[in-house]
Amino acid sequence: MTATSETPSAAEAAPLSKHLCGDVDPKLESLFERLHNLASPPSMVPQVLAVATREDPSAEDLRMVIEKDQALSVRLLTLINSSYYGLRNEVSDLQTAVSLLGVDKVKNVALTIAMSEQFKAPSVVGNLDPRQLWDHSVSTAAVARLISGRCGIEDPEAAYLAGLVHDLGLNVLEQHMPEHAPRVYVRFTAGQDWVNAEQEVLEFDHAQLGAYLASKVGFGRKTVEAIEFHHAPMAAPERSRDLAALIAAANYLVTRCGHGSVDRRRIMADDAIEHLNLTNKKLRELWEDLDATLQSVSELTHR
Repeated sequence: MTATSETPSAAEAAPLSKHLCGDVDPKLESLFERLHNLASPPSMVPQVLAVATREDPSAEDLRMVIEKDQALSVRLLTLINSSYYGLRNEVSDLQTAVSLLGVDKVKNVALTIAMSEQFKAPSVVGNLDPRQLWDHSVSTAAVARLISGRCGIEDPEAAYLAGLVHDLGLNVLEQHMPEHAPRVYVRFTAGQDWVNAEQEVLEFDHAQLGAYLASKVGFGRKTVEAIEFHHAPMAAPERSRDLAALIAAANYLVTRCGHGSVDRRRIMADDAIEHLNLTNKKLRELWEDLDATLQSVSELTHR
């Protein structure tokens, strides 16, 4: 969706005292709510989340929700049969797909397809390439899943999902705050850290906005907090610290490999790497598998 005359002004936002885990300033919440209304995700996203976030999610309920959208169903089966998922035999129906892969993995495939629609609109101000941002998001998701599986920290599918949506706020800022996004970019190209530039211009940053948007759509608390703290994982509540650190580490690794959200951006994650106990040996082992993991991401971004 492109910006409209209703595009909010940064002047509407009051300074955020700390983080969204606490109370949100009413003026900031009003701005965030308007951005949420401008950038609402496809209706399939909250429907899938409503089923998948239940205490005991039903495979049959998930299948029924996905089958409501024929185009989504077809794309989902195509993606599941791609080399990325490495199934030995072709899957021809959703019931078999859920049976083989499980509810969480099929949910993530469906959300990957549905969320990709958010990144198809051309940039309003021309500073960020939505296709590059989507590549970065899916790359971070895939590498977060890889790190999780290798380290035995968090559920790999939870890591994938948080990585997939960690920069949701960045795309919304680019699309719906065209008067202010260029000012952030100017400060960044002059050498300022991206998040600091956002705070200076907007009085909030994309991680805080993304966390708010994710909470409104129906993502779980740990995912929301991982989004909010993916640039400061050690500040995250204890329940979500591991997940935030996974996203921070994956964000760092994919950016180092040339899959950054913004060209020339440098990201540090020393605290996350230390928290996850990613020794030099473990990092070397991960690095050896990064190319194959990132090459497989093209299966998720070009369908």
